[in-house]
This record gives sequence, C-alpha cells and structure tokens, in this order.
Amino acid sequence: MTKGAYESRIQTVCLATLTIVVVAVAIYLLRIVLVPFILAAFLALVLLPIVKFLMQNLRIRRPIALVLTLFLGFLSVIGVGAFVAVSVGQFANSAGEYEEQLTKLIHKAEISRPVQAIVSLVGTKAPLKPNEDASVEKANDGGEEAMPKSPNGFQTSLLLPEGAINGIARRLSSGVLSVLSNGFLVLLFTAFLLMGSTTRTTPRKGVVGEIEARVQKYIVIKILSSMLTGFLVYLVLQFLGVRFAISFGAFAFILNFVPNIGSIVATLLPLPFVLLTPDVSMITVALALLLPLTIQFCIGSVLEPKIMGDTLGLHPVVVLMSLIFWGMLWGFSGMLLAIPMTASAKIIFGRIDVTRPMAALMEGRLEAFDEM
Repeated sequence: MTKGAYESRIQTVCLATLTIVVVAVAIYLLRIVLVPFILAAFLALVLLPIVKFLMQNLRIRRPIALVLTLFLGFLSVIGVGAFVAVSVGQFANSAGEYEEQLTKLIHKAEISRPVQAIVSLVGTKAPLKPNEDASVEKANDGGEEAMPKSPNGFQTSLLLPEGAINGIARRLSSGVLSVLSNGFLVLLFTAFLLMGSTTRTTPRKGVVGEIEARVQKYIVIKILSSMLTGFLVYLVLQFLGVRFAISFGAFAFILNFVPNIGSIVATLLPLPFVLLTPDVSMITVALALLLPLTIQFCIGSVLEPKIMGDTLGLHPVVVLMSLIFWGMLWGFSGMLLAIPMTASAKIIFGRIDVTRPMAALMEGRLEAFDEM
C-alpha cells in the first residue's frame, strides 16, 4: 500500500468515526421527536397492507379506507397499551413484595450446605458442622427476629442491594409508559404517513422497497409471535397457580421484542414467586421454568426463523451490539426499535460502494475486512 493510499484510509476512518459520534449525539438530542416518528413509520408499514386490502379487494374509497385503518390501529394501540400499562403497574406496585421474596430465596440458597461448602473452600471460614444451625440475629431496636445471618459471613445485600427491584420496576414502568405516552403523537404521525403514501399494485423497488418489505415482514411476524408467546406463558403460569400470571404474560409479550436477552429475563421473572410459594412441589417449580422456556425456544428459535428466513441477515453479535447502542441512546424505546433500524441501516450500507464492506461485516462475513 502506498503512502498516499494509507493516509487516505486513515482520513476515511477518522471521518467515519466523527460522523458516527455526531449522528449519535444528534439522534440522542432529537429523541423526543425521532422516537414517536420512527414508531409511527413502523406502524404505518403494518397498517399500509390493510389500506391496500380495503381498496383493492373490498372496493372501498381511499379516504374511507384510511379512516377505517386508522381507527383499527387506534383501537389496537390503545387496547394493547392499556393492557401492558395495567400489567406493568400491577407488578410495579408489588415490587416490594417481589424483592422480599427474592431476598428470601437468595438467603435460602446462601445458607444451604452446598453453597456453604463452596464459600468455605474459597473463603476463610470453615463449613458448618452437621449439627450446627444458622445463627439468628435480633433486631437492635424492637427485638424482632431478623433475617438469619449466613454462618460463612456472606451477605445477601451484596447480591441484591436494598431497593434494587423497586428501582428496576420503576425504570421498566417509566420506559413502557414513555412509549405509551407518545401514543397520540405516534398516531398523528401515522395518519400523515398513511395519507401521504401511494397505493401501489406492484411492490416498490430500490432501497426503499427492500427496507419496506423486510422490515414490514419482521414487524408483523414479531407482533404475532410476541402475542402468542405472552398468551401461552400466561396460560401456563395461570394453570400452575403463579401469582401475577397476567403481568408475567405481559412481560413475555414486551420482552419478546428484545431478541435473546428478553426471553431469558421473561423466563426468570416468575421464579421467586414460584419457589417461595408455600407447599410448592418440585414438579411445579420445574414446569414453571421449563414450560415458558420451551415456549420461548420453540417460538423464538424455531418458528420465527422458519417463517422469517433470512429477512434481516444480521449476525448475533451485531444484534447484541445494536441493542446496547440504541438502548444507551433511547432507553427501552431504543431496544424495541434497535433491530429494524439496524436492518434498515445494513440495507442502505449495502447499496453504497464505500459502506458495502460494513454491510458485509454486519452479516458476519469477515472477509469484508479485505475490501476495506
């Protein structure tokens, strides 16, 4: 490589880095407008086929078809939003009880003999003798019985600081409510986008057509699979008698939009209530863990890829990095929008000569480094 080509490549990398930083700052500062607009754009992609169906198959005039579609979209958004808001609010109100249950569960684990043996092996204190019980501290002020202290000196607060679950519940509630609070602005943007769209009998071509087709297919399949996942998880937990089954079903619906991480979190959320239910059997505990996990796996890893095929073409590492990037910029809304926006960016990068190697890297083709 000549000196001029080497310097040119350095300049290109520096300019690309500066551009990414400037764009990231801009989309962070404009998030109040950009988040509802992008949500509206994706919602319009879902509603546009309904407008076409009403016009082409039922011979309904365009203005009436738009009004009917917007009314249907309005009812759907309000209905799902109200259900999710009530479920998340119910969980947030019981966050203190959930934290207490989780603390008890962690403490039960820490005073168990296998855990004591492991901690004693790596720590300074010896394991308990067979006839030795865990000491119980008395509260200093009222003499009430406090949480039994672990004999190996390990503190539960190191694993679960006080108020951690309340903080998570508040952040999750504020994240969901921030998405729902933009509902009016989203519907307003959606109405203008649908009115400004053209009803075509043939698929749109070019970059816009490819983005529209791929993102539309992804969103529709993701919505249907998330609804199915949430409903099945609710049925399973309700059958097993788990408290707040409808809330955990709503969490499964919401978190299914966050690939990989969301399904794991949704599966583990009900466990503290299941494990600390009086007289619970090990079969119930196993079913409460394995059945939702099986549902998540079958729908997320078998059914969705089979239906979607290679719709997005993103490497799993790119999916994870996009979730982190957009989550840092836009919070929970960014995590919901991360995958379709990253897929759209990949399509655009693939159509430009300079950024085509970047699109190949996003697909996981490392040989693209040779083209850079």
